[in-house]
Amino acid sequence: MTTPIITDWQLYQQKMIDELSQELLPELLPYVEQGSLGEQLRHPLLYQVPLLNNGAANRLYKFKVLEVVRALGEENWNKYVWLHERPYRIDAFIKVADKMSDRCYWETLAVIWSDTENGWQNLSEWQRLFDSDRPERRYLMDTFDFQAYSNLPDVVTVYRGCQKNQNENGLSWTLDKEKAQFFAKRLGKKGIVLEKSVKKNQIVAVLLGRNEQEVIITERGARND
Repeated sequence: MTTPIITDWQLYQQKMIDELSQELLPELLPYVEQGSLGEQLRHPLLYQVPLLNNGAANRLYKFKVLEVVRALGEENWNKYVWLHERPYRIDAFIKVADKMSDRCYWETLAVIWSDTENGWQNLSEWQRLFDSDRPERRYLMDTFDFQAYSNLPDVVTVYRGCQKNQNENGLSWTLDKEKAQFFAKRLGKKGIVLEKSVKKNQIVAVLLGRNEQEVIITERGARND
C-alpha cells in the first residue's frame, strides 16, 4: 500500500482549518465588538477589523505580549510604545514617560503625535505632555524642523482646518492656508478655516514630516531649555 504524500499546500490548508476553529483567547474576548463589517477586535495590542481568524489573532497577540515584556526588560521605551495600536499609544507613552531620557521623551512624543489621527480626542493629555518642563525640548523637531522654526518671524499667521463647534480648540495648526482648507473640506459640511496671529514663542514645534507645515501651539508655548 502506497503512503499518501502530504504536500506543503495540504499542511497549510490544515493549519488554516485549525486556526479558524480555535476559540479566541479569554483576554481578547472583552475587546470584541460588532461593527459594519461584522465582529471586530480592538485590543490595545491588536486590532483586527474585521475579525476573521481567531487562531491568527491568538498567535499574533501572544507574540506581541512577549515583545512587550522584552521591550520593558531592555528598557526600549520607543519599541514598547509602538507595540500598541494607534489609539492606545498615548496611554502606553504615559505609562513609561518617567523612565525615558529627556531626548527619548521628546522624540517619541513627536513621532506618536505625527502618527495620530484624532489628537483633539485626548486634548488635555496631549496638552500636558507638550507642556512638560523637561529639558531638551528641541528634540521635538529634527534638523529641518528646527531650521524652519528658527526662520519664523516674531509674529506668525497660522491656520486650522476643523469642524465648527466641534474641534476648534486644537493644538495642531499650519503655516499653509491651502492645507487648512484641505482639512476643512475633508471634514465635511461643517468644515471651517480658523486664522490667527501668534507670537513665535507660543509655538512649541514646527513639524514638516507630513508635508503639512504643521505647528504645535499650546497655552504655555515654547520655553528655553
